[in-house]
Amino acid sequence: MTPFAALHVPGRPLLLPNAWDVTSALLLAAEGFPAVGTTSLGITAAAGLPDGAGAGRGLTVALAGALVPRLGVPLSVDLEGGYAEEPVRVADLVAELADLGVAGVNLEDGLPGGGLRPVQQHGHRAGGGRGGARAVRERAHRHLVGGSSCRPGGDAP
Repeated sequence: MTPFAALHVPGRPLLLPNAWDVTSALLLAAEGFPAVGTTSLGITAAAGLPDGAGAGRGLTVALAGALVPRLGVPLSVDLEGGYAEEPVRVADLVAELADLGVAGVNLEDGLPGGGLRPVQQHGHRAGGGRGGARAVRERAHRHLVGGSSCRPGGDAP
């Protein structure tokens, strides 16, 4: 089990503060938070860009790359809706972040025009499409769950 997965304890919610830049993330870690998340809104707003429009992908990857070696605690990254509609592109992004050492990701289920994606559609995108869950698992498992499956103790859904 990875250090980030170990922070997820039933009955003891993980308080995951959100950072928008290197300084805010380092300050949160210095205050003793056991993990830090990023915020897509904060990252894009700090750059003068709109949230939810897919404009923050490059900024998000760059911030993750700057934080992982300096933070000292696990980093979870907010990916808006994955910065792509195609499940394989979402899977590629998750794998890229895992290769950087990111401990977890948040994939929002909101639709650009409002409302929520249907559960099956969101699951398909989160899993990278047909075969994508296995590809993400093969490339990212050591960071996301610390084992050989997408879920601790189980196979990919």
